[in-house]
Amino acid sequence: MAVKTWLQKVRALTSKPVFRGAVGGLVIVSSLGYMVHTLIRNWSELVTYEWQIDCGQVALAFISYSASLMLAILGWSQITGRLTQVTDRRKHLKYYVYARLIRRFPAPLLYVLGRMYLYKREGVDGSRIAVVSLLEWVVIVLSGTVVCLLILPFLPLPAFWRSPWIPLGILVFGTLLIHPRLVQVLLRLLGQKESPIHFGYGDVLAWVGVYSLVWIGGGVILYAVINSLSHLPLSHLPTVIGIWTLSGLAASLAFALSVGFGIKELTLVLLLEHMMPSSLAVVVALSVRLCTALFEVIWGVIALKL
Repeated sequence: MAVKTWLQKVRALTSKPVFRGAVGGLVIVSSLGYMVHTLIRNWSELVTYEWQIDCGQVALAFISYSASLMLAILGWSQITGRLTQVTDRRKHLKYYVYARLIRRFPAPLLYVLGRMYLYKREGVDGSRIAVVSLLEWVVIVLSGTVVCLLILPFLPLPAFWRSPWIPLGILVFGTLLIHPRLVQVLLRLLGQKESPIHFGYGDVLAWVGVYSLVWIGGGVILYAVINSLSHLPLSHLPTVIGIWTLSGLAASLAFALSVGFGIKELTLVLLLEHMMPSSLAVVVALSVRLCTALFEVIWGVIALKL
């Protein structure tokens, strides 16, 4: 009885927005603190480093970002098309880009509310878009796990973390979580009893394939940003893709607490330190953040014109 009471108290505490905000704030402060400490500790290296920005590599990063964005929109439109009646891909593109911009604001899951608002104009119930977003999140985690399994031998991880059992466990659990019948039960719990769904595991496999390419494209972005500041042989590309995927998975799995900045950057720095000086790893992580934010704004302007 005492254990049950304790669990109830823990559940009540963790469900409070103030608690989640405090944890998210702690993540940001800790991550920024670590990166600032690293920069200060290696300031002499930064000052003496021959900084040269390769604009060609920045252009490659934008091209890779654009290709990854189109693939992500394709995946989103395929998932949404199975659970809603919206088939206009131009609208999917606009709403997806707008939601990514909203995601930059320091509030957990605000982008989901943005999606719900945008698709309400198409006559889609908000709870259905919430379910679609959850389904997309599971597919993103599954596809990232697949990429990690394929690139596991190239990752700079201790022997324990190289074990395939952890990602395989995530795959099994995620596959069960995304079962069509479970999605239908979730929709009914949200009051949509007469809303049949039309997808199976064949569709899920296709979605995982599309989002796996998105993860790989993100790794190419990171590789291009690194090469815009310093030379990295092409043979390191699989490792860079794995680092990008691992850091993205860390942020995705902690999405309920993270406010978008902190976990991904910190994981990037810790993993990149195996390939380059710590100070350069911090600069790369911050540069990737800056570049992707700039690319999102560019695509936001393009979406306004569509």
